[in-house]
Formats: sequence, C-alpha cells, structure tokens
Amino acid sequence: MLLLFVLCALAACGPGSAVANSPQPAPTPSNAISTPATLPATPTPVPPTATVVIQPTPVAISANRVDVKVVEPSFKPPQAWTFDPITITLKVNTKIHWTNTGAILHTITADDKQTFNSGDLQPQAEFDFTPTRAGTIAYHCNYHPWMTGTIIVQP
Repeated sequence: MLLLFVLCALAACGPGSAVANSPQPAPTPSNAISTPATLPATPTPVPPTATVVIQPTPVAISANRVDVKVVEPSFKPPQAWTFDPITITLKVNTKIHWTNTGAILHTITADDKQTFNSGDLQPQAEFDFTPTRAGTIAYHCNYHPWMTGTIIVQP
C-alpha cells in the first residue's frame, strides 16, 4: 500500500500533473531593455558662457520693394532705437520703404546729405527711395545719430 501511495504521488508530479501545468512567468523578450541598478557617474560638460547678440529681425524682401522699420523697442533706452533691418542688400531700381513705427520724430538721411533725405518723419509716417545705381549708401537719423543703416545696391 505504501508502494502504491508513493507511485501515485510520483505520478502527480509528472508532465500531465496540475503542478506541472501551473502558470509560469512569461519569458523575457530578447529585445527587452534592462535598467542597470546604478548608472555610471560621467560628468556632464558645462558649455562656456556665451555672449548673446540680439540682431533685428530680417524683413522679407519682395522682388520690387524692401521694407525697413524705424524701431523704438519698449522699455529700452534711446540708444537701442534702430533701423530694422540695419543692413539691406538689393538690386538697382528696388524701392526701399521706411515706416516710422516709433512714437517720436525721426529722419532717414543719407550720410552724404544729397542722395536722399526724408525730412521730419512723424510717427507712422512713411518714406520711399529707389536707388538707380550700384554702390553702398550709409544713412542715419539726424535726431539720433547712433541710429545708422547701410544699403548695398547690386547691379
């Protein structure tokens, strides 16, 4: 009887038994990502301090006209007032159109005082000039001499 009991017990542990068919943990896929217990201590390089220079926003240039703004940035000292863009490059016979977007009087005057001069340009007033020959033309505001610009006219 004891032998029969042992045989029955062994038979219960075989491949067809309930113990053998109990749920097993699912195998780990071969592409599974494992996380190491500790990450290697590699120092992160710190970039050197850089000087940031803010340039005026480029203005879209169409085939026949370039727009330039007289700009007085809010909460900035008058020395921050500028033409935007400061330098423009265009072809001969392309119109340049300035708009005084500021709140005070400005001028747009060629440095040679002959090529063009807008006179007093009230807020929201506009001024146009069309260069007819190649070359470089420097200009400024008579009231605010730090406001300067350059026009590069190509053939």
